[in-house]
Amino acid sequence: MNLMTSTLYSITTSFMRTATLINIVTFVCIFLGIHSAFAQNITARVATAIVIADSIPSWQNKGTGLIRGEKNGVQWLQGFVAGSYSISPNWQDKAVINAYADGEKKLGFTQAYLQYKPLSPNNIKFKSRIGTFYPEMSVENISEGWLSPYTYKQSAINSWIGKELRTLGAEATWFSNGRKRRSP
Repeated sequence: MNLMTSTLYSITTSFMRTATLINIVTFVCIFLGIHSAFAQNITARVATAIVIADSIPSWQNKGTGLIRGEKNGVQWLQGFVAGSYSISPNWQDKAVINAYADGEKKLGFTQAYLQYKPLSPNNIKFKSRIGTFYPEMSVENISEGWLSPYTYKQSAINSWIGKELRTLGAEATWFSNGRKRRSP
C-alpha cells in the first residue's frame, strides 16, 4: 500500500507555510460552507485487513517479512474523508484528508484545491484548478484519495506517481466531450 505523505520535499519552508494556509482555507470553505444554495458532498472510506502474521519481523521494521503486519487480527490500514463544495455553478472547492496506521506522517491533506469549470455549449471546453492535487494521468487510481476502485493494492507505477508527482500549483485543461463528437 502506498504511504501518501503530504510532505513536499522540494519546496522551501515559507512556501510550505503558504500551501498549508491554502489547504486550511480550502478545508474551512468546504466543511463550513459559504452559501447553502449550492451542493456539498462528503465521502469517507476506511481500509482494514485481516492479518495472519508469521514470527518474522516485517520489512517496515527492517526485517525480512513480506507482509506489513506483525500481529494477528484485524488491522486498520488507512482512511480518508473527502469533501467538495460548490461555491457557484462554475467554482468548486475540493479537499481530501488521509489518515494512516503507519508511516512518517499519520494524518494530512493529500489534495486541497479550487476548481473552475464553466458550463459551455462549445465542443472544446475549459477547466482549471489551483492548489495541491494529483495529476489526471492514471487510469487505475481514479477514486477519491488516489485509490483504485478495481484493485486492493496499487501498482508500483501508480504508487510512484501518487507520491512523487502530486502537484502544488495550477493546471489548465482544454477537453472535448465525447458525446459532442459522437465518439463511441
